[in-house]
Formats: sequence, structure tokens, C-alpha cells
Amino acid sequence: MFISKLCIKNFMSYENIEINLCENTNLIIGENNIGKTTIFEAILLWGKCYQHNIQKNGRDFYKSNVNIYVNFSELHFLRAVRDEELFFDKGKDISIKLIFEDSSNIFELMFTIEKPKKINNAYFRCKLNNYDEFERFANCILNLGMKLSEAINFYQTAPVSHILKNEPYMNLGQVKKKISLGKSNEVLRNKIISIHQKSNDKSEQLESEISRVLDKEFKFKFPSRAKANTDEYIDLRVEMDDSCNDICVQGSGFLQICEIFSSVDFFDNSINILLVDEPDSHIHAKLQKKLLEELREIDNTQILVISHNDRFLENLDTDHLLFINEAAKVSGIVNRIDIHQINRLKLDLGGISMALCELNNAHNIVFFEGEDDIKYIKNLYRKCKTLINLHLSDYCCFFHIRGRDYIVKKIENIHRVLNTLFTQKKYFTVYDKDFCTQDSADNLKSSLQRINRGQLKAYYHKGYCIESVLFSEKDKLVSFLKMISGLEKEEIESFINEWVDNQVQNIYNISSELYGSMQFKFKSQKTEARPELQAVEFTDYCTEITNDNIQFLMNKGNIKSFILEMENHFSIQLIETEDDVSEEFYSSQLLYKYIENLDNIEILFASYKDLIELLYT
Repeated sequence: MFISKLCIKNFMSYENIEINLCENTNLIIGENNIGKTTIFEAILLWGKCYQHNIQKNGRDFYKSNVNIYVNFSELHFLRAVRDEELFFDKGKDISIKLIFEDSSNIFELMFTIEKPKKINNAYFRCKLNNYDEFERFANCILNLGMKLSEAINFYQTAPVSHILKNEPYMNLGQVKKKISLGKSNEVLRNKIISIHQKSNDKSEQLESEISRVLDKEFKFKFPSRAKANTDEYIDLRVEMDDSCNDICVQGSGFLQICEIFSSVDFFDNSINILLVDEPDSHIHAKLQKKLLEELREIDNTQILVISHNDRFLENLDTDHLLFINEAAKVSGIVNRIDIHQINRLKLDLGGISMALCELNNAHNIVFFEGEDDIKYIKNLYRKCKTLINLHLSDYCCFFHIRGRDYIVKKIENIHRVLNTLFTQKKYFTVYDKDFCTQDSADNLKSSLQRINRGQLKAYYHKGYCIESVLFSEKDKLVSFLKMISGLEKEEIESFINEWVDNQVQNIYNISSELYGSMQFKFKSQKTEARPELQAVEFTDYCTEITNDNIQFLMNKGNIKSFILEMENHFSIQLIETEDDVSEEFYSSQLLYKYIENLDNIEILFASYKDLIELLYT
């Protein structure tokens, strides 16, 4: 049996939220102060109400009309100095519902927590809702041969940097009391000894679990049972690496791993809920993957982990990640995320955790074909924000979709996932016109903008690619080239006019080198992965190229040819090549030079201006 859903109302930072959990490991991420730890506190508060509502016989719950009270001082696990801090709205009660499932049953068990109106920081009344549901659950547990008090156990492990130097022997009741007070690390030796005394198999299981995570063999050296009657403190040693030392001198990573597995193995309940807060705080990165793998092998234990570490994320199944943000709190629901679908975000933005937090803070989310395009736009914005009156500079989050293949399907899939996580975001797709005709480029734009009922805006550059926009307005191109070459305006104009005339003539000449190279590239791109080109022939593309829109011919190779011919014609050097003579290097360096010299609105190309205003205003 496991918790399939947690519903919280009016508790701390949550007004009303439903969190869907999976049976095994649930990893919770989100920005600081968003309410991750509050989820743990809600579960522990439910557990406290559960224990208080069980009758002394351990088999039945008190009826709904019986007043059950919990002292505020007992709720040590809550981060609240005053009881009123637990209520989102001080005029309403708290309700926490856990929905338990197994192969044949679903139990909805909810408690309401009420605060006395005239007395502060004293006690709460915790009342179960729908007694029939609780009674049905009690009968199920009874049929399993257990008492209600033994059926469910909640235990929380926090980062452990050290343990008590001298830990006294305690009986089972005292150990459980310490655990219930959130001081599990203070009874680490007692837990380990208790497991050992249950059976040798249990003890060997614990050692094996820890050894597999450490990838290193070790053994506990236990004191004899008689020592509990003669010694005050427990002498528990660890044999490892040809040494035998007290457990307290072991490293913090070893101690935390021991704390986690000893807590799990200490109880034999039907339902064990393990709450692990920041397990990566003291555990080395290379051990974190093994820790998660080992935790997922434990039977009858459901695990909730709070972490910002992507090593945990990388090893989760597809639906084990929960992302908490303001949008989820407003919508009132947190669903599990399909990690495979957002893997691209992880790659582009430095990890899933970082990616989701970055996307959460953005107003605009922008998809680009290539990574270089993002660098261009960021640099253009820094220049343009002083040239254009940008009334609102929204924070944009960019990531590239790695090429044009199946672009509509890619954006649909990513947008579908993001739209379940974030609300009130603006989405944009920016792509190259490439070999599209005007009609096919517009049709692709329409297809993209129909995604999710028009929630996404699409934009393609007024040129073959983003670099070719430099050739879309001749007067501005001339002014720019004059700045970086020192040549006269008339000289540059004459060269450009002649060069463009030759290119247009060659693209219509089927025997020219230009025609052949462009046709070869067109054929290589006209594939099943590019459906927008299926109805386009190379001749359709060529017929739209004229002296007035040469930018649609200017791919990276032709931009390099232009630069080299101009350098040769005037015996100058526009681009410092160093060791890179690729087409990509020449075209990118020309655009970077333009951005570097962009100091007045008169040479800002209309296509760049339109794009900056679209994304940032």
C-alpha cells in the first residue's frame, strides 16, 4: 500500500493543493521558500493526527464526535514559533488528506485541524473526516494481522554531519520516541543494534545495502547482548579498510547512508514513508546514483526526497519528479513530470533542476534552432535596449531545439510539457527561412502558431538565416561595411551591386557552380523530417531570388564567399581568421562585428528590430 495523493488545505504556504505521488521514489524540486519542506511537515502532521486518533486497543479509531487534542509543543517537526503561523488563512481550519492505494483498495483518510479561538500556542483539535472510510481502512489492516499503530510509520532523515559521541542504551519505546521527535540520528547505534538483534539476516541486509552504496565492503562490530546490562554507552565499531574505529569517527557521508537505511530497516510496517531532506548534502556525487538505486529496491517503503541535485534526477523513472512552483500552487495541482520529455531542457540549461527554476522565473520562453542564434540575440538585445524604447524588458529564457527536423512536433511536445508546469508564460519559436519559399515559410509559421490554440508565436528571419539579415537592406549593409573597412560608400555600393548581379545570374544558370552547390544542399535537406519542403521544388526557391532580396540566397557559404571576394577586391581584411576558415566562422564573425559596431538606430536592420521588440516588449 502507498500514498497516491496528498491534499493540503490552508496549511502554511498552501491554500489548496493536490500532489500526485508514485509508489516508489518521488523527488521534489523547486526554488527556495516555495514550500517543499512544507509537504514533509503536512505528512508528519497527518501522521501525528493518525496516531492520536487510534484507540488504546490499537485496532479501532475514535468516532468523529470524540474530541482528540494534540499539544502544540508536541509538533516539534513544524517550523513554527506561533500556532497561527500554520494557517494560510487564520479564519479557516487546516485539512490534510492522504489517499492510500493497493491493488484492490483506495482509502481517502482526511483530518481537520482546528485552533482554539481564545488560547494561543496551546493545543489543536484534530478530527477525522468520514469515519466510515477510516473504519474500512482499520478492517483492512486488521485482516493483514496488524494493529493500526503498527500499520504506518513516518520517519524523516535530515543531513547528518555527526552523531553523539556517547550514545546510551535505550529500550524500544525510547528509540521510537526519539525518532518521533525528529532526533533519529541521536539513536543511530540503538537502531543498528536493534536490527542486529532481530536476526542475523536483517543485520547482513543492512550491511549489504550500505556496502552497495559505498561500493566498499565493511562490517559492524557489535557489542555482546550482555553489555546492555553492564555498560551505559554503546560501543559500536566499523571494520573497514583494515581498521576498526567507533562509528562516530566515520565520515558524514557514511553516517547519513547509515541513518537512511537503519531508519528503513528498523520498522517492519505495512506502510513505511521515508522523508529524505537533501541527501546530497554530505553524500559524494558518485555515491548518489547508487543511493537512489538502492532505495528503490526497498519493499514496502515509499520515499519522498527533496533535492536540487541532478544526479538524482538523471536516475529517476519517467514519472517520479515533482516540480513545485507558484503556478502549481495557483492551479492547485502538482502532477508527476515525464523526465524524458524535458530532457532537452536539462541539456540546454544546465540540469533539469536549474532548467525548471530558470523557466519558472521567465516571462517569455523562446525556442531557437541553434545555440549560436541565442548568443546573437542576447548580444543584440544588450545593444538595442539603449537604441529602442523598450517599455518592458521581460526576462526571456532561451533554449535551442537542435536543428529544423520535425520542428512542429518538437515544439508541440515540449510546449505540452511546459504548459502543464507553468501558467501565464509567452512562448516563441524563432527559425531560419532556409530553402522555404515565402508561401511555405508562412505555412510553417501558421502551423507553429496553431500549437495549443495559438498560445505560441512564430518568427522567421527575413533572410536565409539570422546572419543573412545583414544583406536584407543594402543601405545599412553599406554603412556597416564602411565602418569596418574604411572604404568609401560609393566603392562599397559599386562592389555590392556587381556582386549581387552575378549571384542572381548564377542562381538562374543551371550550369553555374552556385546553382549546383545550392541544389545539392537543397536535396540534402528535402527529407521526411522537413515536411515544409515537401511541396517545394528547387526552381520554386530560385525564382523568388532577385536583386532586391538577395538575403534569401545568403547561406553561410555564400556569406563567406562575399567576404573573401570583397577582401580580395579591395586588398583588405574584414575577418581575422586565425585557424578557423569554416563557413560558420566567417558568417558569425561578420554578425558579431555588426553587433559590436551597432551604435545608432540608423543601421539597425528591420528584421532584428522586429525580433527584439517581439521578444522583449
